[in-house]
Amino acid sequence: MSKFHQIKVLELLSANKELTINENKNGVFINLSDLDADTLNKLKQYVAYVDEQEKDLNKQEEKKNQFKETFFTDTEQTAVRKTKAKIKIAKGNKDNITSSTTPDDSQVVTAE
Repeated sequence: MSKFHQIKVLELLSANKELTINENKNGVFINLSDLDADTLNKLKQYVAYVDEQEKDLNKQEEKKNQFKETFFTDTEQTAVRKTKAKIKIAKGNKDNITSSTTPDDSQVVTAE
């Protein structure tokens, strides 16, 4: 659990004035013997909420990566098709051909 969520849990626990909370350089210590059922239920709900959010975020991240791989990653075949298309365009517009190199020293042919 991230520090942000740990702080929220501590806030939930500190709302219960009957709990004994001690803090030192090693962290925060709580005597859970005095924990009432209401606070325990709030903690369970919060932890379940955080877990659900984490799962949803992981699913969204996976979808994002799939889209990235599908639409924004050049495979060898895609690169060959793009090169052939550029050459075809260049042949059709011989008068307006410009050539340049990219930072990775690959040549780019464009037709204006």
